[in-house]
Amino acid sequence: MRDYGQVTPAFWIGETGKKLRGDVNAQVLAMYLPPQQAPAAPTKTGTRLPEDWTLPNEWRDWAIEARPDIDAETVADSFRDFWVAKPGKDGRKADWQATWRNWVRNQKTAGSLFSAKSANATFAGAI
Repeated sequence: MRDYGQVTPAFWIGETGKKLRGDVNAQVLAMYLPPQQAPAAPTKTGTRLPEDWTLPNEWRDWAIEARPDIDAETVADSFRDFWVAKPGKDGRKADWQATWRNWVRNQKTAGSLFSAKSANATFAGAI
C-alpha cells in the first residue's frame, strides 16, 4: 500500500493547494497523490555518420600520435564503412569524435592478430 501523507507543505501554498483549500474531499484525495518527480533530463539522441564522411585533420593527427603503429587512413576507411552500414539505433552516436578515439584505441596491430601462442595451439600435433 502507498505510504500516503507525503504531500509537502510547498504543495499547499502552491496554486493547486490554494484551489483545494475549501474542498475537504479534494484535500483527502491530494493525500493519495504520488509524490511529484523532477522531469527527466533531455537526452542526446545522436546522429548517424554521414556517408560522405572524411577523416578530419585534427582526428588524424590524434590517431597518429596515439597509435603510431596503425595507418590512420586505413582505419578511417574501416570506421566509415562500419558506421555507415550499421542499422538502427546502434548506428547513432552522440559524439563521433569520442567514437573515433575508442575505435582507434581498440585497433589490433598486424602482429597481434596471429600470435605465436595461437599458432602453436593451432598446429600442435600436425607433424
